Amino acid sequence: MNNQEIISFLNLPAALGAQTLLIKCPDAILTSGRRNLVEQAHDMAVDQALDAKFILKTYAESPVKDACLAAVAGLTDEASIEQALVAALQPFSDEELQELSAHLGGNAFDVHVDGDQKKIDALRGIVADHIASGGQGRFLTRESQLQRWHVQLT
Repeated sequence: MNNQEIISFLNLPAALGAQTLLIKCPDAILTSGRRNLVEQAHDMAVDQALDAKFILKTYAESPVKDACLAAVAGLTDEASIEQALVAALQPFSDEELQELSAHLGGNAFDVHVDGDQKKIDALRGIVADHIASGGQGRFLTRESQLQRWHVQLT
């Protein structure tokens, strides 16, 4: 998907944040936005296969996280982890799933990590402005041991 397609599936606060980034940094590349269950399970599986404690270290405590941890216990290969996560996520409501990942609700986007300080500053500013206007937001440069530029805006 290209930047505009990713933005089109985001909720308004995240979409506005992503658009603002692209105005300030036209060369920014959005790598992820709203995800369905299979996409979320795939992305989690890739990271869990690289770092066996990824889910444990990355996600907030919740029944969904507990189910994911139980599902992947002892699994090491990406395909098995992904299959187990899809099965673990299916029983939960949309609201419960959004507690695990803002991507599932369209409230988050990721940006290609390229080391450009101007982009980092823009992302921090976007989140700070959103919070100052009464919203909730977060900008992460790392998830577990993996370098990521992740923005959540609600």
